[in-house]
Amino acid sequence: MEQKKSVTEILQMHGKYLTPVCGTSMNPLLHEGTDTVVIVPNIGPLHRYDVPLYLRKNGQHVLHRVMRIEQDGYAMCGDHQLQLEHGITDEMILGVMEGFFRGKRYVKTTNFGYRLYVFFWCRVPFVRKLCLHLMRRKGERRGKTE
Repeated sequence: MEQKKSVTEILQMHGKYLTPVCGTSMNPLLHEGTDTVVIVPNIGPLHRYDVPLYLRKNGQHVLHRVMRIEQDGYAMCGDHQLQLEHGITDEMILGVMEGFFRGKRYVKTTNFGYRLYVFFWCRVPFVRKLCLHLMRRKGERRGKTE
């Protein structure tokens, strides 16, 4: 039986790590069951709005966005969340998202549409909070009718 390789080993061997999206924390950008993210090795410090894959101290792999650069590391948040997670350090970073596949279509983080999404979703807090509120209300109504 072949032993599973770590994300770091795969990145060192192949220069890329592809993984399906798990969970809803990066909605509305990334969707569980349909999207696959492409992670590449991180070179240098992260920038605001980068989407790194990091390893929490409890061993959980997390893909969230850099919302703030702080003295002791980064403050991260999923696109479908409002609560920041503080204290993420460079040592915890495994790689950074280069893009994602939605079905057969590949979207790079340099793509104009992606950058436009980041601008409105991350830089205009009102838009994010309003959209999250509406999405949650829609989910609550759906739960009551089902």
